[in-house]
Amino acid sequence: MAIDGFVKTKEGAYILKDPDARRTYGIEWEVESGDVVASAVWTVAPGLGQAQQSIEGNTTKVVLHGGTVGQDYLVRCVVTTFKGETDARSFTVRVRQR
Repeated sequence: MAIDGFVKTKEGAYILKDPDARRTYGIEWEVESGDVVASAVWTVAPGLGQAQQSIEGNTTKVVLHGGTVGQDYLVRCVVTTFKGETDARSFTVRVRQR
């Protein structure tokens, strides 16, 4: 799995986001040969806005906006492949004035 633009720590991954920013974030999933991500369900903590989501090959994307300065928000994505396998990843969005 690859998450671009994120800071990775031993506790997990996070992104710094300005409250006025409206940005697309993506997760690239590793799937079995011949399989592909068929669906993705994003869960975004209350207070952080989700505008849209998409799947491009084995990359799931979500557009996030808003949030309160100084707050951290959990974002989670659960995917299902065409072969019926499921996987999940979470990351934190840290809203800071930038």
